[in-house]
Amino acid sequence: MTVEIRNKAARYCSVAERCRQEVEQKLDAWGADEADYEDVIRYLYDNGYLDDSRYCRAFVHDKVAFAQWGRQKIRYALRAKRLPDGLIERALEETDTEVYKKNMEKLIASRPKATNEADKAKLVRFMLQRGYTYEEIANL
Repeated sequence: MTVEIRNKAARYCSVAERCRQEVEQKLDAWGADEADYEDVIRYLYDNGYLDDSRYCRAFVHDKVAFAQWGRQKIRYALRAKRLPDGLIERALEETDTEVYKKNMEKLIASRPKATNEADKAKLVRFMLQRGYTYEEIANL
């Protein structure tokens, strides 16, 4: 393992929260030897640059607060990053329900008023694409 690659990975992780998959993609882009991946990753975990739980919490917070994503979309995005389901569910449970509900209300208010069944169906499809479940949408 080259010290240069390890330090470059540490700098990459110190700028923003990263997950293992993102670091592996960067190592690949930098042309690092695959044999060094585990050593670099272990170094990053051991020194606090990588933390899956912290990453999940930050990802969930940002997607709820800024992108107004629903829990389903967040869950699928984190699973795509190969993070453990237990960490994902814990992070989702910490979601501020008031902010989450206000986001749903804002998104619904941003759409044209649903006056007929076709408009209501469009609104439901839009909210489902944003990651909200049908039950959450129906309860508003």
